[in-house]
Amino acid sequence: IYNSFHGEYVRLDGSLVKGAGISDYLIAQGEIELENQLRAALEDTMIKVTVIDQQAKAGEPFDIQVQKGIATPSVKQAIDALSAQTDVIEDVIQALNLTTDDIRQDTEEEI
Repeated sequence: IYNSFHGEYVRLDGSLVKGAGISDYLIAQGEIELENQLRAALEDTMIKVTVIDQQAKAGEPFDIQVQKGIATPSVKQAIDALSAQTDVIEDVIQALNLTTDDIRQDTEEEI
């Protein structure tokens, strides 16, 4: 989602693929506030997920953190950030008159 929003990603060989992203589309549609909200939600999610990654690199494997579920503060914070991100994505979908299946399925499941 982050890469699609920004319209770019780095290939395995290190080369950059860049084009229009969701951010560009939202701005073109005059949805500046939603673009800012989605940008902030994505950044917050990336920060929270980075904490989990850092803890994994420090010796607490990702799978162990996730098995502990919401008892692990970093996992709970990442889930909360993903849920907030989903709220904004739903607002974007509604503002752009798009439809989708239930995108909350994964964020509402108990770990």
